[in-house]
Amino acid sequence: MRLVHRSTIKQLVQPSINGIVSQYITPPHSEIPKEEYIKQLVKQETRYAIFSHRWLVDGELTFQDLSKLESISAGGFIPLIKSPKKLKELRGAAILDHAINFSGRSDPKRNGCEVFQKMKEICECMSDQDHHASDFVKLVKFCETAERCHCKYVWLDTACINKQSSAELEESIRSMFRWYRNSHICIVHLSDTTEPNTMVNDAW
Repeated sequence: MRLVHRSTIKQLVQPSINGIVSQYITPPHSEIPKEEYIKQLVKQETRYAIFSHRWLVDGELTFQDLSKLESISAGGFIPLIKSPKKLKELRGAAILDHAINFSGRSDPKRNGCEVFQKMKEICECMSDQDHHASDFVKLVKFCETAERCHCKYVWLDTACINKQSSAELEESIRSMFRWYRNSHICIVHLSDTTEPNTMVNDAW
């Protein structure tokens, strides 16, 4: 898992887009214009999942919280995995802070996939009650579901908007509809639902 600022997304996907556009692609069906076909390929290459949820009363992981992930190695989570009792005392941001303390200095060989695997193990260590409300688990399960839907990117309002920047917050609010419309899939979290017949009563 890697947190990237919106301004760097273009840099990440540009090589793939250039590869698509540089080839003289002939659509499989002649009735599809070449420009439209290329547009479809680019959209597939850059598809992302978006998260729709109710904010937790005790707060959510913020942009600043998730910025800490770049300083966390997979080994930083191991002490918590080995100590479920300690883990039970912590919430999302505190889990990340704890993992930073055991990560040591920045690791140039840090592997984002290994970090995400350890984050999934943390979730498995939590009880069902913890799973019900944990902001940390909510984030991990969202990313896991997006991965199963073959999305390379995810967008979560509480974590992807730097609310300390009034300009970014204002621009984000104006762009919200476009982000939902252009997403590959919208994943909804029903925090009050435990079985299908109770879904109608969910706060979402």
